[in-house]
Amino acid sequence: MFVRQRIESLDAAQLSHGPGVLQIKVWHDVGSAIDYEVAISIADAANNFSSVTPVASMTQSVANEEGATFILIVPDFGDVSNGLEVTVKASPGAITTKNFHFAEAQLEPSCEPSCFIARPLEQELVSCQRYAYVYKNLPVFTVLALGQCANTTTGQYTIFFPTTMRANPVITISANADFRLSQANTVKVAQTSLTPFNNQPHEVSIIATIASGLVAGNASQWTTGTTAAVATFDAEL
Repeated sequence: MFVRQRIESLDAAQLSHGPGVLQIKVWHDVGSAIDYEVAISIADAANNFSSVTPVASMTQSVANEEGATFILIVPDFGDVSNGLEVTVKASPGAITTKNFHFAEAQLEPSCEPSCFIARPLEQELVSCQRYAYVYKNLPVFTVLALGQCANTTTGQYTIFFPTTMRANPVITISANADFRLSQANTVKVAQTSLTPFNNQPHEVSIIATIASGLVAGNASQWTTGTTAAVATFDAEL
C-alpha cells in the first residue's frame, strides 16, 4: 500500500542546493506492527518521472493502531530542478479489509520540521484544478459548453478552465453515448466522437460529432446524456 506525490519542477526548484525536511503521519489497523518506507527521488528529466534518482529514504516499524510521524531530513538536495517524487509505502503482507491513513504530509526548505500548515479548502481546490479538471456526477442534460454547429454532423465548443492548468491537458470521456449535442428547438442527439483541437492550459476546444440533424451556423450545446457521463481534463505529472 503506498501513496505517491510528484512535485513539478517549478516548485521543486525552491529546494535546490539546500536542506529540506519531509514529515508525514501514518496509521494502520492491520493487527500487528508493519514496516513503512518513506523515500524522496529526483526526476531525471524535467517533469518526467519515468526515470528517477533516489535522494533519501528511511524505514520505520509502525505499531497497530498507534500511528507514527516520519521525519526525513535531507541536509542538501543538490539540483532538484527537474522535479521531486515522494513515496510512502506500507508492507502489510496479504490482508483484506484493513485501513491505512496518511495525513499532514509536508515538504519544506528547512533544517528542522515545523508545525504542519493547513491550507484553506479554496486554495487546495485551485491547486488541484491546476492538474485535473473533471465533470462528474452531474444531472442528465447538464450544459457543459456552448458553441456552434459547423455542419449537419459536428459542433464546435470551448471549455474554459477555472484556473490555468500545468500543461495542455489530455481529454478522456467515459463514453460517447454519455454525451449529447443539441441546437435550438431540436431534441438532443447522442454523440458519436469527440476530437480536441486548440488544446491550451487555460482552455480547450473540441469537435463533437453526431450522426445527423444539425444546421450549420446554429448555436448548440454540448451536454451530458446520462448520469454516467465523465469528462476529464488531465495535466497531471
